[in-house]
Amino acid sequence: MSDNEKRWFVLRTTYCRESQFMQFCKDRGIECFVPMHYALKKVRQNGKERQKRVIAPSIHNIVFVHESKEWIDEIVFSHQLDYLRYYYDKTSGAPMQVPDSQMKHFMAVANVQEEDTVFLPNLDITFKAGDKVRITKGTFEGIEGRVMRIKGQQRVIVSIPHLFAIATAYIPTAFMEKVEED
Repeated sequence: MSDNEKRWFVLRTTYCRESQFMQFCKDRGIECFVPMHYALKKVRQNGKERQKRVIAPSIHNIVFVHESKEWIDEIVFSHQLDYLRYYYDKTSGAPMQVPDSQMKHFMAVANVQEEDTVFLPNLDITFKAGDKVRITKGTFEGIEGRVMRIKGQQRVIVSIPHLFAIATAYIPTAFMEKVEED
């Protein structure tokens, strides 16, 4: 692949500035993704403390950008944004990239605001024991991943190797079909 073809790159921000970088990309028409979830935040209003439901990043300091390496190199190495760096693959030492199909499945699961969806950050999970499946019905229809039991429930895991994984809510066996390995 050439350096000017768009690919999904994983970037690291400092001090939880992923929202700031998302706005930078939005202003320039650049596709980026940060997994978000609803969280309760304590706020003080009229002298009283209460909890407010807000949308916040699910994984701090990580941003996915769909752009050319050439463009990202310019932003990262020119220090135009001093809080932005590549996230490097621990095995190859190269800037981490995520294949389009894997990113599509990851975004689909991460965008569903199910309370029972579980992020599994910083786990290097191998799924040799789990079957590769496609979900055929329900909220996660079309998602491919590996079956795993978490909290005693059957779920489907979508992973970005060496970074993290995300688990769906419970998926009944009748809602899955086995997929041949690549």
